[in-house]
Parts: sequence; C-alpha cells; structure tokens
Amino acid sequence: MNEIEIKSWRELNKFLNENDFKKWEIDSYYSEGYRLEGVVLKLKEEKNEI
Repeated sequence: MNEIEIKSWRELNKFLNENDFKKWEIDSYYSEGYRLEGVVLKLKEEKNEI
C-alpha cells in the first residue's frame, strides 16, 4: 500500500491516528471550501543513508 485515497476529514484523522503520519505525504487533494472532497496520500520514500 503505497498510496491511499481518503474522502473525508474524519477518515483522514482516523487514518493518521492509526498510522505513522510522518511516513505519509499529501500527493493531491480536492476540496470545496472547508469541505474535503478527497486527498491522496503517498508513502514517503525511505532514504537509506550510510
């Protein structure tokens, strides 16, 4: 699961509380005023530093 689409603020809040939010970044979002229509989150690529 590298990408997830979320359709409401409540669903977004629940997802971020249940998962490590620091590993995710917003790829795109759709809103109408304060109403969230959808957000696409992508898993951040891990950088392996030596």
